[in-house]
Amino acid sequence: MEFESYTPKETQKTKETEKEYRFNKLNKTIQESTETLNFLHSLVGEGRKNAQNVLDKLRTRKEELLKDQQKVVKETGDYKTYNEMESEIQGIDKRTAEIFQASGEKDPIQTTEEEFQAGLKERQELVVKHLDQKENELASLKREELAKNILALKEENKK
Repeated sequence: MEFESYTPKETQKTKETEKEYRFNKLNKTIQESTETLNFLHSLVGEGRKNAQNVLDKLRTRKEELLKDQQKVVKETGDYKTYNEMESEIQGIDKRTAEIFQASGEKDPIQTTEEEFQAGLKERQELVVKHLDQKENELASLKREELAKNILALKEENKK
């Protein structure tokens, strides 16, 4: 008699342990996916920050060159130096354009404020859409796990 009453309890405990294991495993997968997503977002942010630093340095150098160009022509009339500086400025402009082309964006200095804000809003909407998609995927996974658990409980109750 004791053996028969002991077996169902052990079976019930094993089933609960399996459910807890599956649930914990799903939660761990969700957590790892979230951490990976956050890491990728931080990498993108660092890349943008580095590109922005390069752009800031290029713009600063260009401003210095423009000021120096004016001084050279006014003080010495040396157009050779002026032309060398102009060549460097054009190189800076080319490098700036390459950076923006690689990022798929327009140079905000060369676009109107309206275009820049529209682009910013578009990027924000894409990020929100992506995050909503990920949130829906997580909710779907949780619903599936809950449905499995409910079915398992119903089967246990029938027995």
